[in-house]
Amino acid sequence: MRVPDHRPHGWTAVAVSLILAGALGGATGCPQRVATPKTTLKAYISALEARDYSRAYDLMSKSFRKEYERDEFIAYHKRNKGDVKKNVTELKGGPGKLVVRAQFKYGEGNLLLLVREGGAWKLSLDPVSFYSQRTPAEALRSFVRALERRRYKLLLRFVPNQWRKVMTIADTRRLFGKDQLESTRHLIRNIKANLGNKIEVKGDEAHMLYGDSYKVEFKREDGIWKIVDAD
Repeated sequence: MRVPDHRPHGWTAVAVSLILAGALGGATGCPQRVATPKTTLKAYISALEARDYSRAYDLMSKSFRKEYERDEFIAYHKRNKGDVKKNVTELKGGPGKLVVRAQFKYGEGNLLLLVREGGAWKLSLDPVSFYSQRTPAEALRSFVRALERRRYKLLLRFVPNQWRKVMTIADTRRLFGKDQLESTRHLIRNIKANLGNKIEVKGDEAHMLYGDSYKVEFKREDGIWKIVDAD
């Protein structure tokens, strides 16, 4: 994974359709009554606060439920109470921005996607899964999040197998640690500015163009997506 130089990159414009002012606060209600992204978020927060993870699962989209069983979802949330609590705090912290595609921005640059199904808004992804690598897009967001939090051991998860065999935590620290602080910050800024760019997927390989001439290359191994090169 190479660290890019300091050439300028263009920022991606995001059209905002609604400003959610103030804290979201708690809310109750059944998923069947949910009619807007805002009420879906409130119902989801309420379910997490009540530790009613089965109700939270009902608010997830069909595509999400195809990949994650209810029992798996519930067990994961029970095992990661700290992450659940942190997400509830950030989701309620407002103000948040809800864009035309029902994308809710919260916390430390996190993005929560919602889709409309059968007249109701459902969450497309589970925000508790901080470092998902199920898709190239999720892997890229997780990679950036790990960089921001300086999770050097976790960064090894994104290294393709051919290099992972010889790389260590010390290597990731050398690549992205304090000696490369400015370059790493520049990399983070550039990628975050283009997270909405189209990712071309072909089999177990994918790539995303960004900035003037940069490219992120992905490779799927063992069922998850790795970062071959962040350019």
